[in-house]
Amino acid sequence: MSFASFPVETKPRLLTVSASIRNRNLPQIILSGAWLGHWGFNFGDRLSAYFVGCGHLLIKALPVQETGDDPDSCQEAPPQVATLPILKNRRPHPLSVYPSYRWLPQVTITGAWLRDWGMAVGDRICVTLEAEDVINIKKTLSAAEWQKVKRQKELDQERKQEAADALSTLKEYKDKYPALFEQVANLKKKRIATLKPARSTRPSQPDQIVNAAVEYSIATERSTSLSVAS
Repeated sequence: MSFASFPVETKPRLLTVSASIRNRNLPQIILSGAWLGHWGFNFGDRLSAYFVGCGHLLIKALPVQETGDDPDSCQEAPPQVATLPILKNRRPHPLSVYPSYRWLPQVTITGAWLRDWGMAVGDRICVTLEAEDVINIKKTLSAAEWQKVKRQKELDQERKQEAADALSTLKEYKDKYPALFEQVANLKKKRIATLKPARSTRPSQPDQIVNAAVEYSIATERSTSLSVAS
C-alpha cells in the first residue's frame, strides 16, 4: 500500500453490478481505474471482503506483514465499522489488486457468496473510501429500481431532444421567412386577438325569428310592387 503518490480523492463512485463472465447467474463487482490507485490500492495488494449487512460490504487491505504464504496469516480481525459477527456464510473472502488490460489497478469481486450477501446483477452500488485502507460498498438501488430510473432518464432525454428538434425546425423557417416572423413578432395585443379562433356567429333563436319576419316582409313588398307594375 502506498498513499504518498497521489492526493486522496474521496469522491464516491457509482457502479452497476454486472454478471460474472464464468457464470452469468452470479453477480460481479469490478473496481478498476486510476481512482483506485489514488485511493492507495496498488498492484499486488492483498485485500479481504467483510460482510456488514444485506447489500453492504467492506474491502480492507491486509498489512504487509500479514500477506505471507500461510493462508491463516490473512485472517485479520474485521474493521471496526463491521460490527456484525462473522458467521460461517459471512466469513471474510480474500481478494487482490491486479493490473487491468489498461495497466490500471483492478479488483474483481464475484462468487456465490456475493449473491448471499445481498448483491444481484443489475443492482446500483455506491463505492466510497471509508478510511485510509477501507473501501465501503453499499447497494443504493435494486436492479428493478435502477431500471425505472434509467427509463425515466431516457424519457427525459427524448423530450429534451424533441424540444431541441422543434426549436431547430422553427429556426430554419425563421431564416427562410424572416418577414413573416417579423410581422408576427410585432403584432399588437388587439391584433393578436384576431388570431384567436373565431367564435360561432350563429344568432340566437329570437334573433332568427326577427330576421325571418323581416325577410318575409321584404319579400311580400317586392311581390306586391311587381304585381302593380304589371
